[in-house]
This record gives sequence, structure tokens and C-alpha cells, in this order.
Amino acid sequence: MMLSPFDGLLNGHEAVPEGPLRELSTRQLLVDVSVIVRNDSQTGIQRVVRALLSALLDADLAGYVVRPVFATRKDSYAYVDWDASLLLGRSPPVVMPSGSVEAGEGDIFLGLDLAANILPRHRRQITRWRRNGCLIATVMYDLLPEQRPDWFNPKTRRNYRRWLRVVTRRSDRIICISQDVAQKLAAWVAARPWRGNARLQIDYMRLGSDISSSAPTTGLPADAVPLLTEFAKRRTLLVVGTIEPRKGHACLLPAFNLLWQERSYDDLSLVFVGRVGWRTEALQAQIRAHPEAGRRFFWFDNASDEFLSHLYALAHGVIVPSLAEGFGLPLVEALAHGVPVLARDLPVFRAMNLAKVTYFSQDAAPALAGSIRGWLDHGAIATSERENPIPTWKDSFIDILSCLSIKEREVPHKEGILE
Repeated sequence: MMLSPFDGLLNGHEAVPEGPLRELSTRQLLVDVSVIVRNDSQTGIQRVVRALLSALLDADLAGYVVRPVFATRKDSYAYVDWDASLLLGRSPPVVMPSGSVEAGEGDIFLGLDLAANILPRHRRQITRWRRNGCLIATVMYDLLPEQRPDWFNPKTRRNYRRWLRVVTRRSDRIICISQDVAQKLAAWVAARPWRGNARLQIDYMRLGSDISSSAPTTGLPADAVPLLTEFAKRRTLLVVGTIEPRKGHACLLPAFNLLWQERSYDDLSLVFVGRVGWRTEALQAQIRAHPEAGRRFFWFDNASDEFLSHLYALAHGVIVPSLAEGFGLPLVEALAHGVPVLARDLPVFRAMNLAKVTYFSQDAAPALAGSIRGWLDHGAIATSERENPIPTWKDSFIDILSCLSIKEREVPHKEGILE
């Protein structure tokens, strides 16, 4: 299905041309993997890139060949050779060309990776492709560095703002990872009519919950077995996300300090899974020096997807304290494992309309401790008579093809062969 653009705000772009200038078999879907091809930091964005790139490479797309591309700060876009594309741990389904990328009539460039410090440097190359008939599409993960610059480092803010201005000016389509992000982007664009991109169409897609379909990273800590065995014996609560200001970790330790003083919550364990982030040095020091560290409180700052899946499977619950999100992968991943969620009351979470989610809104330690008690003791309360199904990466793949006006090739039916 084609997800709805914002009628009355922006003009939609026509479907990918099918004129005589380009044979169907030679059309390229150029997928930008400029960041992950050199470094997979194993955060949510990398999960999206791995999952969708893997699905695109596996698919038989009508009229398109998928070609991963990358650029550096100095070098323009080139095709990824398959030594570099081992990031997916797989053999290429087709032989990839090498050399500089040329794109034209009927091709599509998909800015799947968030290459905020790279893509703007090659805006002239992208503009040339667009002028030659290549459709430019960009994935938008959130607008937080623009909306809440206080949560980010100056360099990140500068790079993001430059990227945002380039992609809103040079893209034909921007595909957001939630309706919430799409609405915020539409408002941002509407407030800047002088930017002049009447061809821009804003769509959105869902993200998936099934880690196994996201080309997951592997590897377990040396002490994984005793750790997981101990976590399974206790009421283990999991928090997944980079240690950065917007993820909201800071409110949890004071609340758990109160809970750990109560005999009835003596078996409660708190586990953080997330990379070392920025602007949280004091919090990181507090985490490492906490008196319960290694006893009832743990932080894994380099967990693979394999280890994370084990943690989801045995968790008593997952807490999502984020102050803002573009989507919220830990929420849907937890639900896909059948684990109840306590999440901050954010519009982007409410819009998902998923079962087994309880919401909190107060950070003060006594109030948050009370919310955790109620959640643990009484479980989730249904907020809607009809909850939506938990999205999968197959759903996300279908959505992004719809946004790009691409179809999978239909397999001819053969009589006498049972499916």
C-alpha cells in the first residue's frame, strides 16, 4: 500500500518513469550504506539498515537491480564491493559493479543510512542524478537534533541541520519511520515555504519487531550462561537504548533505589543494554559505581543482537523511559517476545495502539516507583478494544516498496504443483 502523503501541503511525485530511455532490466535501486559499511554500531538505525538491505537483496524486484553504494567525506558515491558488504555475513545474489556511480532515468537512490556528515558533501552529484531522471528518496528517522539541540553535541547538530536542509531540498520522497515523524517533518517544511521543493512527497513506514529477520549480530559474553540463568530466576527488567540524554535512563536508578529497599522487591533486577553515548558522563559514572552493580543492576554496553534476544526472552518486563523517539524499536521487540512493556506516555507510542503496554508520565522517584509497582503487581490494562498487530520487518519491507512505487516480481503459477 502507498502510505498517505500530506494532502494540500506538498505535491506528490509521479511514479518512477517507464519511458524508452531506460530498459527495465537496467534500472538501479541504489541503497546508501555509507555509515554501516564501515562501522556497525549496533544501534536502532543500524538494525533498520541491515533488515531492509537484507530484504531488498533477497527480493526479486520488478525492473530493478539492488546496488548498495557508499561515499566518504572526500570521495563521491561508488558501488560497494562485496568484501565491504560482508556486513550482512552473506554472499551477493548478483555480481556488483565497481567504480563511480552514474544514475539517470528510471533509477532510484534510497538514502537508507543516516549519513548526515557525508551525504550533504555530495549534493551536487545527487542533484545531477535527479536532473537526469533518478528519483531521490531519503529515510527520515527523527528530527530530534533540530527540535532538541540541547540533547546533542555541537558537531552532531551542525551535521544534522546541514543534512536536513539538503534532503528536504533535493529529495523527491522522504520516508519517515512513523506517522509522528512524518507529521513533524511536514510541519517543519510547511514553515519554510521559501525552500522551494514542490516535488517533495512525505510518506511513512512501519519498523519491524522480529530481530531474527534483521541480519542480527551474533556473539555471547563469556559468562552468558550463568548470567542468563540468574536473570531467569529473578524478576528481571530490561532497558534497551544508547546511554544518551533523550533515552531517559537517569530517572530509573532513584526509583529502583526505593524499590530495592522493600522486601517484596528484593528479587528485582535491572539490566541496561546500550552503547556508551554522549552528554551523560555523570550518569555513566553513577551507573558504574552503583552499589548494586553486578548484583541486582547490570549494564551491557556491547551486547550483540543474539545476546539481546536471550535477554528479551527471559525478561519479566521491558521499560522504555525515552523522552522522545522516532519509533521505538525496543517497545515492539519486547512485545514480539511476549514481554509486557512500561513506556513513557509519548504520542508516537500511543499511535501504535499495541496491547500489553502500560504508560507512565512522572519522573520523580516516588511516583515512578509507584508506577513500576502497579505495573508489576497488576499488569497492563487494555487501552483499546482493538489493538494493532505487532509489525514485522516484512511489513516494513512492503511499506518501503510502496513508498518507492516498486513491486516484487510475481512468480508464475505452475499447474500441478502444490504450494
